[in-house]
Amino acid sequence: GDTAAASRWIGEMLASRCVPDAVTCGVVINAEAKRGNWEDALSLLSSAASSTTERPALDEVSYTTLADGCAKRGDIDGAVRWLAAMEAQRFTPNVISYNTVLDACSRSGDTEQACDWFGRMLMNGVVPNEYTYNTLISAAARRRNASDAAHWLGEMAKAQFAPNKVSYNAVIDAHSKRGDTLGAAWWLERMDAERLTPDEVSFTSVIHSCSKRGAASEAARWLRRMCEEQLQPDTHAHNAVIASYAAAGDVAGAADELDAMAAAKV
Repeated sequence: GDTAAASRWIGEMLASRCVPDAVTCGVVINAEAKRGNWEDALSLLSSAASSTTERPALDEVSYTTLADGCAKRGDIDGAVRWLAAMEAQRFTPNVISYNTVLDACSRSGDTEQACDWFGRMLMNGVVPNEYTYNTLISAAARRRNASDAAHWLGEMAKAQFAPNKVSYNAVIDAHSKRGDTLGAAWWLERMDAERLTPDEVSFTSVIHSCSKRGAASEAARWLRRMCEEQLQPDTHAHNAVIASYAAAGDVAGAADELDAMAAAKV
């Protein structure tokens, strides 16, 4: 577990003009990554690459680990670069490798590049998994693109993967952020019909959508239904209803909701 000592040995190898092989680099890179030391893992390889005329050898796992490190740092260009380097070395990226880049695209809101890499994934004969589709749904939702989020949920079902709560909540949230209460509510009902019990996230998204439209009574109705489902609304849900009453000039309604919030000890 002494990654510092391992890195020092890599330094000794480089000082002796010895190029670390795939196993050596992989062991240290993966150890640094497991400890969350992405910067050290990336720095180690960069140092090795610049200190010798021959590029250190890496295996598929190391390339994927480095791409994942870039993705977690929000470095989409770095993630793409490592996957491209992996392909250039005639390694075949697997579904985990591609998901790493898709995740980086999703985090940065680059849905166009995410779709491009998804197409490249299919072209190379790599079969997407449940995580792939959820990542594409989330990427669309982050851009408030409700139609694309719904499209990818449909594609997920076509691929024989059952959309889960994460999938549906992302689609509901995409509609909510656009102020599309009908769309958000429809997907919540669809979720329920698929025997996936809507949770606090599902209901709170619909309530926020109502609040954005100033539909106070509708927001309050969804809050009541949430409570009927034995779910505990948090301060965000209650505040959204209070704000919608206040915006409508309904002081009594806002006061009643504030009292209900206090009674619920939220």
